Amino acid sequence: MFAILSIVVFGSFFSRKRTDEILDRSIFTGDPCSPPCWHGLILDVSTAQDVYQVLQGLPFVDQGSIREWNTVWFDDEIAIEIHYKCKALGSDSCGGILLSDGTAKRIWFSVGNYATTESLIDRFGIPTYVDLGMWGVEIPGCTIDLIWADHGVIASYGSRKTKTCDQLRDGIGFDRTLAFNSIMYLHTDSFTNNLCSACERIQWPGFEEP
Repeated sequence: MFAILSIVVFGSFFSRKRTDEILDRSIFTGDPCSPPCWHGLILDVSTAQDVYQVLQGLPFVDQGSIREWNTVWFDDEIAIEIHYKCKALGSDSCGGILLSDGTAKRIWFSVGNYATTESLIDRFGIPTYVDLGMWGVEIPGCTIDLIWADHGVIASYGSRKTKTCDQLRDGIGFDRTLAFNSIMYLHTDSFTNNLCSACERIQWPGFEEP
């Protein structure tokens, strides 16, 4: 699962070419449905046919870019993921819906720089926990996941610089304006599993002093 989550974080980080472009504000507006529902797609209910129908009606999706490929979801080795590119971002995938046993299990999408720490806390409250991860020895960098298990929501941040992760480990709180790269919706039952075995889990440290 760590590898799967890393792909989402890496892909969304490198594809953010124009962070001033608004991709999808549904996480904050709740329009047309509130998380973890996404544009009418419901986890454990919506089918591949539903996914294609929804994507074809979204104005920010590059319609010619919609693709699907095989993936793995826990014990299911024949799961599929339907990816799409966004008109504002260009060449890389900016969202995807994974389906296993015929229904959607995971939804993720890139966000603009409006998804800050403060705005997410205002929307969902204090996270259940925070996961910190390092990219690797050869490629320095860090990932941060804010996880709201009761809501089925994960906000992910990735950076080539390790400063933010280092400060959190040192007990310094979050920068209110830190912009997250992507959002993921999972069924709340998924949070009984260890989603990131290589991560360091910490409690919400609060915001750093101004």
